[in-house]
Amino acid sequence: LLEGPDITIYLSLVGQTDWLINIGTIHVMQAVVAPSAFRAAPRQGHLDRVKKIYGFVHKYKEAAIRIRTGIPNYQEIDNQYPDFDWAESVYGTEPEALPMNMPEPLGKWVRITEYVDANLYFDLLSGRACTGILIFLNQTPIEWYSKKQSTVATATFGSEFVAAKTAVEKAQDLRYTLRMLGIPVDYRTYMFGDNASVITQSTIPHSQLAKRHHALAYHYVRESVANGTIRFVHIDGINNPADCLTKFLGYQQWYPLLRPILFWLGDTKDIPPDKRTPKKKKRLHHNKINSLRTVSTHE
Repeated sequence: LLEGPDITIYLSLVGQTDWLINIGTIHVMQAVVAPSAFRAAPRQGHLDRVKKIYGFVHKYKEAAIRIRTGIPNYQEIDNQYPDFDWAESVYGTEPEALPMNMPEPLGKWVRITEYVDANLYFDLLSGRACTGILIFLNQTPIEWYSKKQSTVATATFGSEFVAAKTAVEKAQDLRYTLRMLGIPVDYRTYMFGDNASVITQSTIPHSQLAKRHHALAYHYVRESVANGTIRFVHIDGINNPADCLTKFLGYQQWYPLLRPILFWLGDTKDIPPDKRTPKKKKRLHHNKINSLRTVSTHE
């Protein structure tokens, strides 16, 4: 256990990592969640690991969030995933409830995109999973979320459904906020996840829930899909940037995912697949196919 000034140093370092995340250092979120749980009784190993976070941030200090106002084109997704008829379901066809006192929307409309992921058994002490959510307004990341779930899930299906519920809550909150600011919002939010079972259960009207423990999350997500405000789409895990907010990935996994978001100053469609790190390290990026898939996903 740490004693005296070392405790103060640990608390100060962990507190500063919160500010790092607030200013856009997305790639260390999952590393900050773990030591934050030990602030009541930190140990020497915890302090050593927190110091490594700062070394990591210094090594990749070129990370920056750019404002990109282009609207993502999801026409191909809309054609591939047609709308189901929810009229005969328990949710009906009620449209989204709009604020009664919202101002008249003016200016260019915006589109919300979410990436969601969950890491089962993230915390080895409590058994809780971790939820990761990355939210884009048009092509600019505006919110990032990484937090241990409040309940213990016994399967990946349950933890992913809890994460999906949290993502839908954040989408609804952001839609309300933008409307109250007079910003025209696209009628649909596009949410991408890498768990096919959860997406199938959420988007097909006649599916049934076998685990009652997740009933509230199940119905909350499906209701938003039924009224058309959420389009829940499956993508491969290697193309899901939310994985970087829940899992401790190696360089070959996390860098291709966050490269178009944090480490490229030009247009992401111009990223060469064999481009090396900003500091020209000798390590190559992920294979060419995965890199191209990542670029097309964020475009």
